[in-house]
Amino acid sequence: MKIKLFVLALVLMSANFTTSAQAQDWLGAKWSGNANLGATIKSGNSDNSALNGDASAGARWEDQRAGIKADFNQEESNDTDTVDNKSISGTYDYFFAPKWFWNVSGGLENDEIALLDLRSIASTGLGYQMFESDNLNLKFVAGPGYIDEDYSTGAGESSATAHWALDYDQKFMEDLFRVFHNHTLLSPFEDMSGAYIFNSKTGVRLPIRAGIIATAELDFDHDHDPAAGTKSTDRVYALKLGYEW
Repeated sequence: MKIKLFVLALVLMSANFTTSAQAQDWLGAKWSGNANLGATIKSGNSDNSALNGDASAGARWEDQRAGIKADFNQEESNDTDTVDNKSISGTYDYFFAPKWFWNVSGGLENDEIALLDLRSIASTGLGYQMFESDNLNLKFVAGPGYIDEDYSTGAGESSATAHWALDYDQKFMEDLFRVFHNHTLLSPFEDMSGAYIFNSKTGVRLPIRAGIIATAELDFDHDHDPAAGTKSTDRVYALKLGYEW
């Protein structure tokens, strides 16, 4: 049920931003976004299934930018959940110079397998837009932040953090395919070498026709100080079909 509700939220968010994008002057911004969904089912000697989805939407003004992203991954093997995580995040940038901006961002994460009930993240910092065009985008953000975690074991912790983020995407061969990579690194100030969290998404998108896209993606997450009895590293390989505007 939780996954179905999350999928519905992704679809509604995508539909809302698609409608907004069609109004070229809506809030005076340039709109863009995409929504993707992938699923696999295997049966026989072993029963395996997977459902992966994500959606993002963003608005760009002359000196401001805002965006929202959400995703989920659920995988099951022989009636046992092996992957079950969800996240949603938002970001706002204010450009005070052609390439320099101030960033404010926040997000919520849940990972049932890692026993993480809720991770809340907030950060701010200085950003640099090295490239921004239809063919190539690359930006960096660094600054302070705050993290709060609650685990199903009853444990919980919060801390001020150092925050680093990178976003990159590029078109190749006249948009025959696109490569993307983004990651965030969070490290508590009191233990910067022993308790960091690294999350990344890397993949390739293939435009098919009329806004339809195919995506092959690797999600790599590493928690250097995970809950007792859980693994520090998670990898999710996904193939998705989606739509962009």
